[in-house]
Amino acid sequence: MSYNPKNFVSAEPLFAEIREELSSYFNTGAVDDLMFPKYLNDVLKTLRKSALPVRQTVIKIQNNQGTLPDDFDSVKEIWACRNVTFSIQNPSSHYYVRDIRLDDVTPSCGCQEEAACDACDPCNKQYNVIHKQTGVTEFSYSFSHPLQPGNLQARNKCSSESLNLCISSPDTFTLDGCNIYTNIQDSVLHLMYYANGMDENDEQLIIDDFWVIDYASKYIKMKIFQKLYNSATDETFNQSRIKFQEAEQAMLDARITAFIELKKESKQKMNRRMTRTENKYNRYYTMLGFRR
Repeated sequence: MSYNPKNFVSAEPLFAEIREELSSYFNTGAVDDLMFPKYLNDVLKTLRKSALPVRQTVIKIQNNQGTLPDDFDSVKEIWACRNVTFSIQNPSSHYYVRDIRLDDVTPSCGCQEEAACDACDPCNKQYNVIHKQTGVTEFSYSFSHPLQPGNLQARNKCSSESLNLCISSPDTFTLDGCNIYTNIQDSVLHLMYYANGMDENDEQLIIDDFWVIDYASKYIKMKIFQKLYNSATDETFNQSRIKFQEAEQAMLDARITAFIELKKESKQKMNRRMTRTENKYNRYYTMLGFRR
């Protein structure tokens, strides 16, 4: 059910490496790893959306209301669906997001042109919803149109590059806690979203990028030495202060490098991507008469 060009891995090997490198502090009980997940979250928030996994799922809307995924952070894209064809005998049966997977059954066109062809038009995408345990196709659908945020809270939960911020649609959505509300009474929504960085086993994830992992490692070590510095006695104060300052400087240098590496993209590549995206949606906007 993932939709992510970047590879994310468990953060546990990173935590284990730090515990091993600073084993003398851990063995004496001077520090512990209880705050490691919090420190890693600080790093991911600093790097913003580029360091969060992107996933996709479907949300069944009943009486204008549906439930967001447990790991939901913010909206990348959200679409109303059409051609919803149920394969199971009881289409109203409840299911959980983690029990299903999405199969994109749209034929691959291999299009390398600047202008998007019919096969890669988002409105022609076809999906099957498969139950993970039984392998049974529960229903299939295709995209209809994107939804517009219905209030400021919903807009703030959309990423800055979200398609939903750029259109005017008769159908809107709002978010409240773990629920989503829309003026569509009973339907299916396709949600592409930024996840909060946890996998299905509730283990913390980090982007598999050397510079990001290096920044996270140095940040966590800096926080460890900061804790030692704040709790140091008189005879160890200066030594703790020096180690903390060195760790802090190493962390700042690593953060700058991580930012640069994540944002590195040639101007030519960016222009091609922007042109391809614009052409992909041109026919869609014209067909439905949406204001861009």
